Amino acid sequence: EDRVAEVAERIRRTVAATPVTLDDGKELALTISIGATYHTPGLDEDSMFERADEALYEAKEYGRNRTVMLNAATPTARDEEE
Repeated sequence: EDRVAEVAERIRRTVAATPVTLDDGKELALTISIGATYHTPGLDEDSMFERADEALYEAKEYGRNRTVMLNAATPTARDEEE
């Protein structure tokens, strides 16, 4: 499970460390936010994507350029509605 977080964080750091050169020669620094979740037995694909999406919104809410992993025990708003 930690492997997912490690890979996501490695991708995030690589993007942040790799500027994009525009046609006019200017460099543009990019950052990304990544939201992911661990597999939760009993949840269908749509529910898993919903959890990853919620993790992404959390990453953006807390300052962007970060990785947020939603663990299997963390309920989402959709989970609480059901």
